[in-house]
Amino acid sequence: MSLPWVKEVQKLLADDALPINMKASKTMAELEKAGMVWSSKLKPNQVLVHPQNRSGQMCNPHDVLQKGLAISEVGWELAKVRSPVGVQIGSGAQRDAIFDANQRLHDQSGGIMAKPSGQETIASISASHTTAFLRCVENGCKLPDDTSIEQLLHQGDDLQTMISDGWLWTVVSAKVEEEVPAVLSVLQQAYNCDHSIAKAPNELEVALSIATFYRMQPEGQKDLKKAVAQAAASVPPCKAYIKSVGDFVANFAGGESFELLKYLDYIGKHFGGTTHFGEEFTNLLAHCDWKEPSTTFPFIRVALACCQITAPKHAIKDGFSRLVVKADWDKLKNKKMVPEVLKAEAIMHAGWNMAMHAQLPLEKMALPFGKLQMRLALHLLQKKGREMVQYKDMAEIKEKFAKDIVNVTTNPEQSSQAAASSDDKSSVKALAEATDAKAIALQAHKHIKLGGHYTFKNETKIWLLTDVTDERVKLVHRPFFEPEERKEVLHKDLKILKEWTKQVPHLVGDAVRSKMLPCASPFMQEELAKARAQVALYEKFQEHLNCITVLWQRIGDVDVLVSNQNQIFAGSKINKGKLLLLPMGSLQVASADQVSKTQCIITSNDLVGQVYVVQPWRCDFQKGSGLFIPYWMVKEAAKPEDACLQKHSVKLGPLHIPACTNKKQIDKGVALLCEPSEDGTKKRKVK
Repeated sequence: MSLPWVKEVQKLLADDALPINMKASKTMAELEKAGMVWSSKLKPNQVLVHPQNRSGQMCNPHDVLQKGLAISEVGWELAKVRSPVGVQIGSGAQRDAIFDANQRLHDQSGGIMAKPSGQETIASISASHTTAFLRCVENGCKLPDDTSIEQLLHQGDDLQTMISDGWLWTVVSAKVEEEVPAVLSVLQQAYNCDHSIAKAPNELEVALSIATFYRMQPEGQKDLKKAVAQAAASVPPCKAYIKSVGDFVANFAGGESFELLKYLDYIGKHFGGTTHFGEEFTNLLAHCDWKEPSTTFPFIRVALACCQITAPKHAIKDGFSRLVVKADWDKLKNKKMVPEVLKAEAIMHAGWNMAMHAQLPLEKMALPFGKLQMRLALHLLQKKGREMVQYKDMAEIKEKFAKDIVNVTTNPEQSSQAAASSDDKSSVKALAEATDAKAIALQAHKHIKLGGHYTFKNETKIWLLTDVTDERVKLVHRPFFEPEERKEVLHKDLKILKEWTKQVPHLVGDAVRSKMLPCASPFMQEELAKARAQVALYEKFQEHLNCITVLWQRIGDVDVLVSNQNQIFAGSKINKGKLLLLPMGSLQVASADQVSKTQCIITSNDLVGQVYVVQPWRCDFQKGSGLFIPYWMVKEAAKPEDACLQKHSVKLGPLHIPACTNKKQIDKGVALLCEPSEDGTKKRKVK
């Protein structure tokens, strides 16, 4: 049974109308009321970084240095430090996960980040960069060559005091993470700016945030759009084009394990990549279309992202990477370049598979694979990155990668843990789909789906899509009484197929049709009873209405078939003159000069200036209800020679009733069509 505060917090988190900061403050107030939040003075050596901080990115070591040194330039002031937020480190698996993540962060940092001591009690979800820098100074970690720890500690500000005495923190109970894990994502999103110098999240961090929110959603309720909206709630710099960030996550992040996204994060941390992509590059990263049916080039995209993340200083302007620009994308899309781009994509794909099959952990495979990607991408663009080297051909680059992989696989510390995978259905595409011709075709033509119905331009036939192969789709058209037809359409021509969104024609089953005929339908008896009551009521005033009962008694079963689109066909061979179809329905009296030519009219010798208008009764084959009267299904033929029925009039007492009869023999399966009216032919419906 959930605790009362748990229900209240879950309710707040589910309220999408609340702005992120308001949601965080209300949540903290609710937790404080429940005794799940308190204040405590903490020293930096008591604090680690929570694995969920900055959407799982934790801290980029180079950002830690950059921010700490920036604060040092203006001076550390304890009075300006806002109360940061941290989570109590629990026990068991939760504790192990926090310490393991911080150990990996230390290992990846190249000596910048302090190693966990094992005595820490809090994991930060805000002020993480600030606290990490202070731990770095206290532990004598690696600083730039022109900066000494002694210089920082003796410049007369509050740095030494903050390290030795600490400051006031807001601490969230470990119980909160245990009961409502989603709380931490909301809090870190709201509190991701600390001290006086904020670090705005770049596109990679926002992508990781989207992935985090997506993973937190319940199984069976995965909604990437909702995850994008949650990431946008903290108003990141890329909010105006955050849809493109979400599209990249959906199509090229590596499926629900987000393996390529984690790989990019590792590359960013290793090389100190903290710059922004910008709107133009991000849009191209997500939406550039090579119109290549065999692949959407996921690895080329990620390679170009790596180049931006690791751009040398001369290629960075105002915090934005300019190493790869729109002209470079255009160059790679050029028809003459596509074979080379395909070759590079294949090498990267093979390299990734090699690392996966070797079961290399991310920290071992990311760097050699990253070098492979960046070398290949820059070779295609004829540019230089951080290595400042241009390789003569792809073979040389491939050979260097093979040596790098051998070096890491022969390392005795190699991990045997395989990469995680997920079989869950979701709107996030697995990596394999980016090189699956079928998946690419279906993504490019969203109206195409297996089991869908389609028509071709200037044709009336309806086709069922039965199969999708790597090169084409297969369709079948099944007429009612003729052999089925088959067609195949290449992926590049799928735009000629128009989706059929109406009900697909089919013959109504014998059981439904028989049940609805007048001889078997209870509806007929109900209408007869109603008609008899009507006749009894008016017979003293209009005795000729007695003839109507004779009309009803003359109608019997007829051997016809009908489709759910109200098309009628002969159910067996019908000899000339043996078929008589009469209208059946409710009668209404109308002025003779007010009826239209399309209405069914019964004239009577007893009526002056008036006629009976026959209104059809309802007939719903889909629901199997109403009354099936074949007369109402007869359509006019496009040409007189196509007609098998002729219109005439049947005399019944004073009444003259319209009818249809066959002027020639009709074979089984022939559509029952009457002669066209004199004022022109009518268009027939799609068959």
